[in-house]
Amino acid sequence: MPEDLYKSVRPMHAVSKGQLIALSTPWGQRGWFFQVWTNPIGWECVKITWKQCPRITDDFILNERVSCGDSWVAQEYECSFESLGRLRYSRHRHRGTINL
Repeated sequence: MPEDLYKSVRPMHAVSKGQLIALSTPWGQRGWFFQVWTNPIGWECVKITWKQCPRITDDFILNERVSCGDSWVAQEYECSFESLGRLRYSRHRHRGTINL
């Protein structure tokens, strides 16, 4: 959810007392999701990694590490807020390296 949309939905809770549920994998150390995760006042944070999902195998994760790198696996499958400079695709499966 873009930060503008997140901030525009928050005032709706003033009257409705509704519940906002956010589900995501980290995308670097930035944005509202990172801020909430690192300072969860009023939030309940639940972390589920690939190791807790029986449908994701060790072999699949090994292939992801080879294809996309350790930082990508840490972010996408281990819920780690990686530094943006460390996130890149491996050259093994792609023509070039993409730095985020």
